[in-house]
Amino acid sequence: MNSSKWLLKCLSLAALLITLPGCMTSMEPSVYNARPLAGPGPGRALVVLYRESQFGGSVIPFGISEDGRSLGRLGNGHYVRVETTPGRHSFTASSEAKETKSFPVEAGRTYYLRVGVHEGLFIARPHLTLTDPQEGASAVARMHQDAPRQ
Repeated sequence: MNSSKWLLKCLSLAALLITLPGCMTSMEPSVYNARPLAGPGPGRALVVLYRESQFGGSVIPFGISEDGRSLGRLGNGHYVRVETTPGRHSFTASSEAKETKSFPVEAGRTYYLRVGVHEGLFIARPHLTLTDPQEGASAVARMHQDAPRQ
């Protein structure tokens, strides 16, 4: 009887340890997005990198950069808005693995770049997808904003 109680405690602890990472968020400062995003400033383009909340890879924040310049880290269920100049830009998401997406941006437009997670054998691999503006705006409306580095 004593061993069954011990087994039950061990299983309960294991279940807690398995589900706990799903409750964690980025340690970066964040602000909940309660209203639609403002567009870019005059002569600028806006790129919104976002990561939908999901269990797989949730404890691993991705480093993000624009044209090799670090913008900080992107946590699970968060987004970062980046105002940039018109022209071709490269955005990178990285953990132990990395992926880069390059595309041209136009002044006055907003672009949404989803940072997905592909679980590898030992590491979470980022996957970048340029999404439809309505889909991106809808996803971002339910997220927290990570503060990019200045």
